[in-house]
Amino acid sequence: MKRKTITTLSLLFLIVAGLLSCTKDLGNYEIKEINDGAISGINDNYNVGRGSNPNIIPVIDFTQDKSNDTSKYTYEWSTLAGSPLAKLVIAKTRNLNQNINLPSAIYTVIYQVTEKSTGIAFAKKFKITVTTNISDGWLVLNDVNGEARLDFLNRKTATEFDYIKDILATQSTLKIKGKPSMLSFATRRPITLDGSTGPATRTIFVGTDQETWMINTEQNTFDNYANLKTAVYAAVPSNYHGLTVRSVGRRGSFYYWIFLLDSENRLSMEIPGSQLWGAGLNTLGTGERAKISHHIAEGYSAVNGSFSQGYVTMFDVEKRRFLKWETNATYPTVPIIPTGGIVLFDPANVGMDLVYMNSTTAFGGKTYALLKDPAGRLWLAKVTAKSGGNYAQDSFDDITTLATGIANAEHYAIDATEGYFIYSVGSKVYQYDPFNKTTKLMKDYGSKKIALLKYNKTAYGFDNPINIENARKLIIATYDEGAPATSGTIDLFTIPNLNQNWTVFRTFTGFGKIVDITYRESL
Repeated sequence: MKRKTITTLSLLFLIVAGLLSCTKDLGNYEIKEINDGAISGINDNYNVGRGSNPNIIPVIDFTQDKSNDTSKYTYEWSTLAGSPLAKLVIAKTRNLNQNINLPSAIYTVIYQVTEKSTGIAFAKKFKITVTTNISDGWLVLNDVNGEARLDFLNRKTATEFDYIKDILATQSTLKIKGKPSMLSFATRRPITLDGSTGPATRTIFVGTDQETWMINTEQNTFDNYANLKTAVYAAVPSNYHGLTVRSVGRRGSFYYWIFLLDSENRLSMEIPGSQLWGAGLNTLGTGERAKISHHIAEGYSAVNGSFSQGYVTMFDVEKRRFLKWETNATYPTVPIIPTGGIVLFDPANVGMDLVYMNSTTAFGGKTYALLKDPAGRLWLAKVTAKSGGNYAQDSFDDITTLATGIANAEHYAIDATEGYFIYSVGSKVYQYDPFNKTTKLMKDYGSKKIALLKYNKTAYGFDNPINIENARKLIIATYDEGAPATSGTIDLFTIPNLNQNWTVFRTFTGFGKIVDITYRESL
């Protein structure tokens, strides 16, 4: 279809002539064809994942201009977005060849081409459906030549995962500096200094030796983030960061806490929606802050079958003693052995150094602590540490010779179902049974290096079968020393009872040197 334009003077003559006579043609006017355009090459509908590039290359056919000089025109891709709705310009380029970072929704997009010299515009309307390619899945923190890289194994089905390498580079503007150190997941309900609270958010904590970032992924995006120091109710230095972040609680009654041990050696707790991090849980009744190990053991227990209380066990590295803090306590105290309970060691004066400590959900909740005495012997303490002053000592064994090579162990984990004490020596992984006091070599990785050994603890979604299954899998990360940036491998093992051989549940490859792993839960 051709458009025509009529000069102003000629139009005036036409009007006059029309008034004088309908049959006489007295006008002396000029009709000019304008440079019209037809747009093709754009489909009516597109489906794109958030953060991906639709790469739309329109075909524009001008009726008058055949020069292909794009400088004569302006281009705009726009839609309506936000609340209230407002025009949002997506791009001002001839082709739409950039990542789309709009929230998941169906958008009507207008592609408009405008001729600069005349202001004449023509457009093409179509729809883009933006979907998120983010669900639950394994998050992997890599050390690549001393720098942090966050990868994501996005769960598609029970057996299929999409590997998104360096997810922050494709779906965020966040740049992390420093050597990677920790990764954790928790459900938060942020509280601001004015006392207001927001909705529950699935938050990822990514830490280095210089900073820690909280990434709110509730909207299935990775571009909503804040520095941890902005959420701490205390004066902190510029290089403030977290050493350990642990979430504990239960979803059913919505009682949960997030413990934070920071670079100031201060242990604090955030209660989502009501309490900020800041008050030191390792500050004694005297006002002195106990210097504690970065190994902490957290947990919770029910009171009267309904209300839940959280607790955390610490180790005072200077006075060589255990400390325990419980919900609503003013300050930490030395754990009290129940009346009539067996005393295997003095928690107020252990006289040993802590090598490793962690908690497990096995057998209703236990805390394991590996200690070294002045003679170099290694002792494994197993206690039932719950709320309400319960600190029953289950066992305290010298495992120096019972656990093969334990003196040279580098990584440790506690089985979440059977309560085995698992550790690695070089490329070998052993399983120590604290009940039968036996050790068994379970895996030998040969020339590979072991980078990580852990169990992933459920942070919030305790009634989700996927989270339950994941929490029962032993995670071992390895790499080849000759190619640490590309050879990282994750093995998930199923651990049977009766000291039977492990079976590989799933293996993932293609990572760097893995520093930490956590799971973004579906709640």
